[in-house]
Amino acid sequence: MDRFSRIDFCVEGLSVERLLNHCAKQGIRLKNVRRRSLRAVAASATPQDFAALRTFAQERGWHIVQEKAAGVSKLRGVARGRALLVCGIAAFLAICWVASACVWFIDVSGAGPYEAEVRRILAEYGVRPGRFSAAIDAKEIQRTMETELTGLSWVGVHKSGVRVNVQCVQAEVLPEIEEAPRNLVAARDGIVASVLCQAGTPRVAPGDMVRTGDILIEGVERGSEGSFTPVCAKGSVQARVWYTGEAFVSSVEEQIELTGEEKMRRVLYAPAWEYEYAFETPPDFTQYELESRIQPIGGALPVFLRTEIYRQTRTVTVARPDEQVREEAAQAALRLAGESAGWELEILDKWVEYSMIEKEGYRAKAVVEALCEIAYPEPTAGIR
Repeated sequence: MDRFSRIDFCVEGLSVERLLNHCAKQGIRLKNVRRRSLRAVAASATPQDFAALRTFAQERGWHIVQEKAAGVSKLRGVARGRALLVCGIAAFLAICWVASACVWFIDVSGAGPYEAEVRRILAEYGVRPGRFSAAIDAKEIQRTMETELTGLSWVGVHKSGVRVNVQCVQAEVLPEIEEAPRNLVAARDGIVASVLCQAGTPRVAPGDMVRTGDILIEGVERGSEGSFTPVCAKGSVQARVWYTGEAFVSSVEEQIELTGEEKMRRVLYAPAWEYEYAFETPPDFTQYELESRIQPIGGALPVFLRTEIYRQTRTVTVARPDEQVREEAAQAALRLAGESAGWELEILDKWVEYSMIEKEGYRAKAVVEALCEIAYPEPTAGIR
């Protein structure tokens, strides 16, 4: 570590240059060499080089005076003189590090009547003031609380500095609502695929064709003595249903083409004025494309030349290939049918029918067969 420290000194005597030459020959490295007078030179060296230099200087009669130490040597000197202070600072820093690495505060919020159970689990995992934070597994504690404390709908365990925060959300128990007797009826036409009855009496079976409004599950149940009790029908009825979509696509399309005739206009302008100095003929085209070019011509002045080229165009009708027209019509009809069904449904099958309108285009009708829930509460009160 001595290579990082240095000692400042001053050498006085005759022919001090001989001393410097000797240092160069012996590999003694001097820094900040500066002459103070004709017989004195100041410099700095490492402790090892300074010791070798002082021995040689004393043998040759030069007087060498150590002025001050710097770098690590200076710190060593301070440490020797204030050993108790240095030890005290080191001990204080060590205590601060240990204190910051431990948990001193445990906060539990939102647990309500379950706070005692939360603190019990924390104690089982050794979470207490003075425990090293690195030894606490917050995720494992959170998993245990979620498993054991079923009265809490959410638990979060987090370490933040010298604190352990446990945030809880209590589960809400919804009151039971008495529901009036009702039937489950069909929301749309379809063929029943499955019936799941939780309350009431099923009136349809898989394979039955039903219409909108037909009773699927009746809100009555037969008692042990043959009596019927009105109930709120509950269950699920899956059915195959159909959604349609229609689209028309024209068999011709309009395209824009150039006629080959064009006219040019030139305008010289600046921010405050504009001058038109060349125009072949007025642009009387009913349909055209415009190309504009701007060229600075004023050098440092804001003067520009704008050239406008008007190219006459016309609209022509072009017949499209039949296969392309049919494909576009089918894709559009299928998209509309899918939007009607809702893409979240299970699609069982789909097909497209075409009808050609002479010289106009194709009309496509797409049918999508899907499996969906059709049972919903009867809108009118009472049991049939």
